[in-house]
Amino acid sequence: MSGGQNKPEGKVTMRRHRLPRTAILRGKKAFTGLFADGKALRGRDFDFKYTVGATGTGSIKVAFVAGKRLGGAVVRNRCKRMLREAYRLSQHLFVDIVRNDGRDVEAAFIAKRPVMELQELVRHMGSVATRFRDQVAAEGSNAV
Repeated sequence: MSGGQNKPEGKVTMRRHRLPRTAILRGKKAFTGLFADGKALRGRDFDFKYTVGATGTGSIKVAFVAGKRLGGAVVRNRCKRMLREAYRLSQHLFVDIVRNDGRDVEAAFIAKRPVMELQELVRHMGSVATRFRDQVAAEGSNAV
């Protein structure tokens, strides 16, 4: 097995850390609904657009978007990789919010700048998670 997986000979190499396929938002219908009806939290490096389902299992599905205005495919793919890694490192913040609330969330991180530093993105993810928690709590209290 290559790619950093555990080898059968007992040698342990670095494991791949990545988001499970079930945590990735897919499908035209999901994206259309998200961008038509979603709420947005704006930031300097990225925007966070989300919709909260009324009932569910407390799961979150995310997408990572980089528009053509950022540059060529290499630049856009790097932006999405950086956003994905920053989310992976701070996903526990988002997952805890959703699990405590018990509703399903579909969200997208939309890159706004072509050059982003990972540490800065992780810090911004934390502040977005805090604002997201506050908005979800406010929506929950308004629904009662």
